[in-house]
Amino acid sequence: MDQLERIDLYLDKQLPAEQSIQFEEELQHSTELRELMNRVLIARQAVRSGALRTDMRRWHRQFVAELPDEEAEVDDDTSGTGRVIPMAASPRRTTAWGMRIAASLLLTLLAYGAYLYSELSPAGLYKAKYVQYQLPTARGPEAAFNRLDSLYLQKDYQGVIRQSGLQEGRSQRDFFLTGLAHLQMNQHDDAIRQFTALRDRNARQFKSYYEQETDYYLALAYLGAGRVDEAHALFEVIHRSPRHLFHRNVKNSDLLMLKLLKYKL
Repeated sequence: MDQLERIDLYLDKQLPAEQSIQFEEELQHSTELRELMNRVLIARQAVRSGALRTDMRRWHRQFVAELPDEEAEVDDDTSGTGRVIPMAASPRRTTAWGMRIAASLLLTLLAYGAYLYSELSPAGLYKAKYVQYQLPTARGPEAAFNRLDSLYLQKDYQGVIRQSGLQEGRSQRDFFLTGLAHLQMNQHDDAIRQFTALRDRNARQFKSYYEQETDYYLALAYLGAGRVDEAHALFEVIHRSPRHLFHRNVKNSDLLMLKLLKYKL
């Protein structure tokens, strides 16, 4: 059994228990096996997401169209026409063609997976998942607009950060907007501090202001700062909570990419 077959059986949960344990131990110690596993995971995700479906359909049509030509033979009648008559495809030849197509697809998928894996980075995933926050016009007792709100709406993010440092008695809303402003300035560590302070304030006051928004943007801040484990933990919480405001923003493929980043970094 080659490595690709072992990986496929493992991912499909068809590898016997003892072999699964042995495979996982090898995965921990073999960089080569981990890289191959990562490529197969990405390739599988590509097929599921439809990234290669068009090419696969095209290859299938080409296979069907070319098969009669490969199987054709010249009729040996005496008419002298030299007419080409398609013969019924033999099981052996059909199987050979199927193996050639499968090999071609496998090589293409692995190449695609290798490319995605080489391009995968926290910054790239951060950019793909970032969503511009729209300041609500009404949000409970903290709804009244203040100077910080106006600066944020004007996209004066440096002004938001500066004004935040001057304000006394900062609210959860102030912490949240300041964290967003730091994200806009690519100051991820500072954003983490603001969002964490907001969470601490909520915990002390038994409040939940901007709780779900903070989950998502704190996860992004962790990702931007290269703290992939913490980003993955928060994104997983969001993905497992169907009623979360940002549930639809976190897909299985995102969690897969984060897992691959853990191996890569």
